[in-house]
Amino acid sequence: MIILTIGQIRDVTVNSWVIRSLANRKGFSLVFSGSGPAVKELAEVANKLYAKNTVFTGRYQKADEMNIVKDCSMINACTDRDVNSESLMSNRFYLSVTQRKPLMANTGTYQSEVSGKYGLGLSLSLNDIVHSKIKQYWESLDWKQYNHSCNVFLKAVKDDLEEFEKRITQLYRDLNETN
Repeated sequence: MIILTIGQIRDVTVNSWVIRSLANRKGFSLVFSGSGPAVKELAEVANKLYAKNTVFTGRYQKADEMNIVKDCSMINACTDRDVNSESLMSNRFYLSVTQRKPLMANTGTYQSEVSGKYGLGLSLSLNDIVHSKIKQYWESLDWKQYNHSCNVFLKAVKDDLEEFEKRITQLYRDLNETN
């Protein structure tokens, strides 16, 4: 199983926890594709653990993103616990849904809440035995239901965007009528 963290690599605390939880665990590979402020420190964590199953591939071209995602099993969208991270919806989230790669998010975050609401992946807490929880998730994953859940979520996003566009257009019309 390949777990991919892609894009801006930040969030040292939670990604260190993921590395420590899965370092040299048979059947698991961790791939960090991208750059960012946490890469150096996360690589040091992996090196100290002699984590042969953890690789850092560095920066990539946006055009190569789908090929990178194609080879993974899950997308790691776990974030550290701060105001921004607890309320954001990352590009990884949308990438996981559009490319049908289940999401891994940490509990207490908006991403975990939405993922749970729509059935898009797995929520992890620091008390979990990560490899066991991931295996359990995969053993019970119903791909037909998962694909349906992805479609339901994407339709909800589309509907929200259409409503937003409608309101902005109306606001623009209202402003022009008053001038």
